Amino acid sequence: MEDAFKGAPTGALKAGETLALEDTMIAAGSSTVIIEPSANGGCLVTGVRGKTNECRLIFRFAYSHVLCDIHVPNGSADSRITYLRSPAFDEMHSFTIGQPAPRQHGGAGGYGMTLEYHADPLNEVQGILWRGGLLQISRIRLIP
Repeated sequence: MEDAFKGAPTGALKAGETLALEDTMIAAGSSTVIIEPSANGGCLVTGVRGKTNECRLIFRFAYSHVLCDIHVPNGSADSRITYLRSPAFDEMHSFTIGQPAPRQHGGAGGYGMTLEYHADPLNEVQGILWRGGLLQISRIRLIP
């Protein structure tokens, strides 16, 4: 299953609000989550500048293999992506994402990556928690 957040309404999701999509639910934590159009025809799930972003992406089903495409814009603070275990949504594995090097003259700045996680049997992933600096999540691939 691949989710590029197609069909998501663009705009702001205020702190504490949720948005249910076909296979994923976006839940804004203590800060606003922004959904904006992306170049791939889907949407980006992003936030605001600063260190207080918090967003949960909850999947309808649990998966053993999860890939998450992320862009870290120039000027972003450190962030943390944590995979949430099914069915209790316990935090099980985290990636710390450092802030980009200062932008070079004429360059777009920032960097992109794909985070990949293979869960152990009986510890499947049912969500992703993002906390910290500004990220742009463009696509999630979920494999049983």
